[in-house]
Amino acid sequence: MNLSPATFATILGRKRAVLTCVEDSVKSHQRFKSRSYGIYGRMVEAVTRIDRSGRVVIPKEIRERMGLKEDTTLLVADATDEIVVLKKLDVKELAKRLRQELKGVDVEAIARRVEEESNEQARKEHKALRG
Repeated sequence: MNLSPATFATILGRKRAVLTCVEDSVKSHQRFKSRSYGIYGRMVEAVTRIDRSGRVVIPKEIRERMGLKEDTTLLVADATDEIVVLKKLDVKELAKRLRQELKGVDVEAIARRVEEESNEQARKEHKALRG
């Protein structure tokens, strides 16, 4: 699939925002991995499983220590083939950062262009399916 520069820039921008969050998480982990924290002065670790619906239970001790409650927004990213990163997101802070990074950019124009290109691609694919 060929992407226009506008679509590519939009996708790249979103990937950069996610990568920045992941990089921040990794840096934070590197800063505190040598420190003790959590219950009884040690790092809280647990083994958990993914259920049939793809859900993962975060142990109570970790939820309490991190202030994770129902409807807390988490970023899920694969850092390596064996490491999955969960980062608690502050939606208001993320929105603030995006506003700063996109200052002076016509986001509505980019969104319209992406929608137009998506619709055009769907029309082409739909037409090809109809034969």
